[in-house]
Amino acid sequence: MSMPISPAASKKSRCTRWVRRASRAQAMRSATCPPTRPAPSCPEARGRRMKPRRTRALPGGYTLLEMIVVLVIMGLALGLAGTWMFSFIGTWRANVHRDTILGEIQHLPILAREAGRGFIVDALPAAASSAPQAPPRLRLPSGWSVQFDPPLRILANGACSSTHFVLGDGTRQWGASVDAPYCATVLDDNAATR
Repeated sequence: MSMPISPAASKKSRCTRWVRRASRAQAMRSATCPPTRPAPSCPEARGRRMKPRRTRALPGGYTLLEMIVVLVIMGLALGLAGTWMFSFIGTWRANVHRDTILGEIQHLPILAREAGRGFIVDALPAAASSAPQAPPRLRLPSGWSVQFDPPLRILANGACSSTHFVLGDGTRQWGASVDAPYCATVLDDNAATR
């Protein structure tokens, strides 16, 4: 039942027209030639190069070079983000300690009223003293200090004098002031210096 492609083809030619015998999906899976091309065994196809038909899909995945490039890019991104993150954490801790110290200074008038006596503070941490004007011991984070100029005077009724002070942790310093009579602490603008 084979029909030659051209009348010039000999009767012994195995070239046949492509006949649709199966569904399109089965035809795609089969190794027969499509209707526009002669069979590879045909004399007409001998001079031409035909692309081999893929019988199965290529395996998925990434090459080693692609994985290395991705890991290098991720390493650079994490390196940049990591330094920023550590700097951010250090600044955040310093700000928390600074705010704790400011709260301790604002708490001094309450301690004066509870003790029923006034005191003078010129530096924190203050040396332990039994003098009548000695300030109470305050809890400061280790390495932190506060210098008042002029010294902070707190009366027995809780009123205090105005003063400026510098607090620092050894690497940074902040300038601030105490407003009379309620000991309200206010940070100076652009207070953080290294």
